[in-house]
Amino acid sequence: MASNDAKRQMTSGDADPGTCVIAMLLLDGFNSMAAHALIDPFRAANYLRGRTIYRWPFLSLDGAAVSASNGLNVGVDSAFDTVSAVPDFLVVNASWAPERFRDTRLQNWLRRLAHHGTIMCGVDTGAFVLAYAGLLDGHRAAVHYEHIAAFRELFPRCAMDESLFVFDRDRLTCCGGLAAADMALEIIRLQQGLELANAASRYIFHERLRPG
Repeated sequence: MASNDAKRQMTSGDADPGTCVIAMLLLDGFNSMAAHALIDPFRAANYLRGRTIYRWPFLSLDGAAVSASNGLNVGVDSAFDTVSAVPDFLVVNASWAPERFRDTRLQNWLRRLAHHGTIMCGVDTGAFVLAYAGLLDGHRAAVHYEHIAAFRELFPRCAMDESLFVFDRDRLTCCGGLAAADMALEIIRLQQGLELANAASRYIFHERLRPG
């Protein structure tokens, strides 16, 4: 579900802006399916446009490879706090036990990015990590259905939404899994237009553009 404020936040006046950097912070035990589902629409959009309009550097807490909840090990480009440039988007991808990542250094970095205008995204239980940093206060959010009750209890200042994904101003959240592809396609639609979003959806054999 995308609010009008979210649309204004992400829609460029230019239908074909410069490269958009979507930094992917992978936390230990992250959701592998969501990570792949999120990336592939952007890969398809680059191919179909014929140039790099999206980039997705991988980050971890310490710069080392990270293991997903299914055991897949993924190498990263750098540690989160060594990134010098401010990304357009930051996607926090977590799965089980997000309370492990209540780290002051991480929370301060997340707040700093938000202050500098990065659109903050949480995938699966990534919303917990953002909420622990106070970045979802006064916003709506989506998490994996297994964690809805816990999220509501822990974060009463955030309105829980049981949609596939939620765009609320400069905060994006997604329940995880294949719904991450829907979130990515919505970003493409808002930034690049419906034609490219539909083409990217077809290219990855995603049945249709599903609303949040």
